[in-house]
Amino acid sequence: MANKEIVIMTVDTGYEMAKPYNEDLTRLQVALECVNMTLQQKIFNNPNHEMGIALFGDDEAEDDNNIMLQSTSKPTLELVKNVQKL
Repeated sequence: MANKEIVIMTVDTGYEMAKPYNEDLTRLQVALECVNMTLQQKIFNNPNHEMGIALFGDDEAEDDNNIMLQSTSKPTLELVKNVQKL
C-alpha cells in the first residue's frame, strides 16, 4: 500500500511580502517560486500526493483576506501555470 501525503501550502500576499528579498526578487516572488518548485516535485516524484494552496493577507479577498487558490487535489501542470501567473 502506497503512502499518501497531503500538503497545504500557505502564502502570505500582504504588504510586507512586496518588500525586496534581494536585489532581484520580492519576498512574494521567492515564496511563489518555492510553491512552484514543490508542485513540480510532487507532479514528477509523487503524483498520487495531494496539495492545496491558500493565499492570505490579500485586501481583495472576500473572506477575511483569505483566498483558497487550490483545494487539496493531485497537483497538475495547470496549477503550476496558475501559480506562475500570480
